Amino acid sequence: MKGTTSLNSQIQGTNDLITSHGENGKNKSSRSVMLIEEWIFYLFVILNAAQYLIFQFNLTMDGPSHLYNANLIKYLVTGDQYHISDFFVINPVPVPNWTGHFIMMILGFLFSGPVTEKIFILLYAFFLPVTFRILVRTISPSHTLLSFLIFPFIRTILFQLGFFNFCIAFIFMFLAIAYWYKTESRVYGKKPRQLTGPVLVLFGLITLTFFSHILVFGFLLTYLVFHSLTGSFYYNTGIKAIAKSFQVRSLILFIAALPAIILSLVFLMKVPLVQTGYPSSKSVLLESIVTLRPLVFFTSGEILYTRIIFYCLSAIFLSAIAWRIWKIASKKEKNGISMVHKRTVWMRGDLFLASSLVILGLYFIYPNNETSGMMTDRLCMIFLMFFLVWLSIQPLPKWFSLLIILIVLTADGFLVNYQYPAVKILNHVAKEIYKASDHVKDGDVLLSFNHSDNWLLNHSAAYVGIEKPIVILDNYEPVTKWFPLVYNKNFKNILIGDKEEIKHIWWRSNTGSPISKTIDDILFIGNFNLILEDTTLKELRNELDLHYNLVYRSDSAFVRLYRFRENSQSVH
Repeated sequence: MKGTTSLNSQIQGTNDLITSHGENGKNKSSRSVMLIEEWIFYLFVILNAAQYLIFQFNLTMDGPSHLYNANLIKYLVTGDQYHISDFFVINPVPVPNWTGHFIMMILGFLFSGPVTEKIFILLYAFFLPVTFRILVRTISPSHTLLSFLIFPFIRTILFQLGFFNFCIAFIFMFLAIAYWYKTESRVYGKKPRQLTGPVLVLFGLITLTFFSHILVFGFLLTYLVFHSLTGSFYYNTGIKAIAKSFQVRSLILFIAALPAIILSLVFLMKVPLVQTGYPSSKSVLLESIVTLRPLVFFTSGEILYTRIIFYCLSAIFLSAIAWRIWKIASKKEKNGISMVHKRTVWMRGDLFLASSLVILGLYFIYPNNETSGMMTDRLCMIFLMFFLVWLSIQPLPKWFSLLIILIVLTADGFLVNYQYPAVKILNHVAKEIYKASDHVKDGDVLLSFNHSDNWLLNHSAAYVGIEKPIVILDNYEPVTKWFPLVYNKNFKNILIGDKEEIKHIWWRSNTGSPISKTIDDILFIGNFNLILEDTTLKELRNELDLHYNLVYRSDSAFVRLYRFRENSQSVH
C-alpha cells in the first residue's frame, strides 16, 4: 500500500510538472503576443503623430491665440522691456486654463513659434493614447487590444477648435485614475507617513487636471469618489469593514484634492461663467452620437467614416452585454443557492459605463452655450472617453477584438485622408499670416480684420504675434477672464490714424485714458474687395490712405498688412 501511494505521488508530481511546463509555455507565448501588440500600438502612436509633421502649421481656431498669449506671458515674466503690461497683465485668479499656456511658454524659450506649436501638438498626440492604454492595462492587464480604439478620438472637433487645455486634461485624468487603481488597495492599514508619497502623486495629477480644465477635473473627482465607494463594497463584507475602507480611501482623496477644490471655488466665485443657452433638440443630439460628430469638423462627407466607427463601438457594446448576461446565466444554483458572485454581476471597470451613462444624460439636458460654451460638445467628448475605457477593458475574443480594431483603424485612415486637403489649405493660410510678422516691430500695436468666411480663421491673426512681443487688440482671451492673461485696467486710448472712433468699426480702447497710442499695424485676412466695396467702411479706407502704407501682401492676396507711416501726423 505504501508503494502504491509512493507511485501515485510520483505520477501526480510528473503530471504537475508537465502541466507546469505547459502553463509556462502558454504564459511565454501570451507574453510574446502582448509584447508584439505593445510594439504595434506604439508604432501606431508614431504614425498618428507623424501626420502633424507634414505641414509647417496645424491651424486650429483658438490654437494661434493660445500660442500668442503664451508668448506674451514669456515676455511678461522676463522683464517686460516692451511694456506689454501696459495692455495685458497676468490674471490674479488661479484659472483652470494654465497648463497648455505654461507648456507653450516653456517651449517658446527654446523654439520658434511654429516649432513650439508643433511640439505641443506632438506631445498631446503621443501622451493621450499612451495614457489611455496605461489606464486600460491597469484595469485589465490581459485585455488591452481594444485600447487601439483611442486613435480616431485624438483629433476631434474640440481639438480642431483649439480647445487645447480641455483636450490635454484627459491625459492627467487617465493617469490619475490609473494611479488610484494601483494605489487604493495598498493604502489601507498603512501609517500616515507611508501615505505621503501616494498623496503627493495623486495631488499632482488632480491639480494638473484642474489647471487644464475645470469640467474634466469635476468629473475626475466625482469618479474617484465613487470608485473608492464601490471599491469598499467590492473588496469587503460587513458594514464596519466597508465603512472603514471607504473612510481611509476618501480621506486620502480629500487631502490630495483639497487644494484643487479650493482653487475651483475661488475661480467659480470670481469669474463669471453663466451664458444664455438652451438644449438642442433630442433628435439632433442623438444624431450627433450616431454619427460621432466630435470626429467631424470639415464637411459632412466625413460622416461616412465616422458612422463605421460608431457601428464598431456598438458591436463591442452589444457583445460585452451579451457576454455578461451569458456569464451570469451560466452560473448554476447549488442547493437552491445562486452561485452568481457579485464580481460577475458588477466589475470594477463597470463604473466607467455607469459614469458614461450619467454624462450622456447630462448631454441631453444641458444647454449648449451654458458656462464656458459648447457644453454639449464637451459633455459628448467626456462621455466618449469614459465609454471608450469601458469598451476597451471588455474580455472579448481576440479574433473579434482584432477584427473590430482593423475596421476602426481603416475607417480612421480614410477619414484622415479625406481631411488632408482642408488641412493643407489651412497650413497655406497660416504661413501667409505668419509671414506678415516679418514686417511688424517689437512693441507694435496691431488691429486685425477678418473677412474670411472660414470659421477656423477667427483667431488666425494671432500667428503674427507667436514670436514677437506685440499687442493684438482683438485678443479674445483677456476678455473672458478664463485664461492666464487679462486686460490692464489702465489700458491706453487707442487710435486709428488720428481717430478715436470710426463708424461701424470697433476696437479695444480706453477713451478715458490720458495716454494715447496709435495703432502701428492693420492686418486684413480674407477678401479685401469687401472692404473696398463696403460703403459703410469709407472712413476706414480714408484713414488707411492718409496714415498707412501697404507693406505686405501675400501671394494669394488673401493677407494684407498696412503699417503706420512714420511721417504721418498722429500720436505715436
